[in-house]
Amino acid sequence: MNRYFIPFCILLVCLLSPLYSTASTEYTSAVYSNPPKKKRSKVPQYPKKIIEQLLQEMPVCIDYKLDKWVLKYIRDYTLLARSKTEGTLGRTLLYFPIYERMLDKYNLPKDLKALSIIESALRPEALSYRGASGLWQFMPRTAEQYGIQINDYVDERNNPYKATEAAMKHLAKQHNRFEDWTLAIAAYNCGSGRMFSSIKKAKSKKYDKVKKYLPQETQKYVAKFVAAHYVMNYYLLYDLRPKYPDYNYMVTKVINISSYKTFKDLQDETGIALGVLKDLNPGYKNGIVPPNKDGNFIIVPMIGNKEENTKILTSYKEEEE
Repeated sequence: MNRYFIPFCILLVCLLSPLYSTASTEYTSAVYSNPPKKKRSKVPQYPKKIIEQLLQEMPVCIDYKLDKWVLKYIRDYTLLARSKTEGTLGRTLLYFPIYERMLDKYNLPKDLKALSIIESALRPEALSYRGASGLWQFMPRTAEQYGIQINDYVDERNNPYKATEAAMKHLAKQHNRFEDWTLAIAAYNCGSGRMFSSIKKAKSKKYDKVKKYLPQETQKYVAKFVAAHYVMNYYLLYDLRPKYPDYNYMVTKVINISSYKTFKDLQDETGIALGVLKDLNPGYKNGIVPPNKDGNFIIVPMIGNKEENTKILTSYKEEEE
């Protein structure tokens, strides 16, 4: 064998390697529409002075102080529970438009959206060990005061539209009682009876004086509200990346059905996957939509197929904006 053959082969490989690498990269880019994310750098964190300044620039409807609990929950959201926070941020795309519509309807502050974040992390199927359920974590007794049905067929606490409207009515009622949003938000957690009692003991309606008579859980609840609202405003500063839901869950329409239907019926009629119908409508038990003369709200995806989309719009009454 020629003594120059092996060195020649090595040189040839070295010369061709960059070309192969480039071709391989181009092929990979063509095959995968979503290339792997770059590895994150160190998670940004900021000193108390900067956080305090950012909080001052952030519009919020309540009175608060930057205390150890606010700092703790900001750290939890931005550092210790980043993955959960990114999931919650992604789900704002689903539920914040509903919230904003209802907040406008009842003329309430926009930052009340953050309450649902601390109640359920924007999961309509959320259920607490105490029996509270839904995006706004209503207990059965409170929910029924606002016309929310809970029976063998439905639990409307899990219905994003009906539960949100009930929550707006409940928050407006608390504000009318206590004439202060900090007290109203605290009362959402501890109950109006406990709030009246605490105000009486404090001989004041100022939260700074009332809070020491409130449960520690409620004091932390107000701090968590401030932290959640802060993160919704400044998540980009912490390199938090929202995990958005599938397209079928993001682009939706509400239809109104008055007759008895099963989710299987709806699947057969519209072509919408059974799992998608269940995920979008967690308030219906056992996949059954009961008869209702006033109609039941059903959330469906806006399907790309024109024929199937037309079926949905012509078969059922579309809920008016």
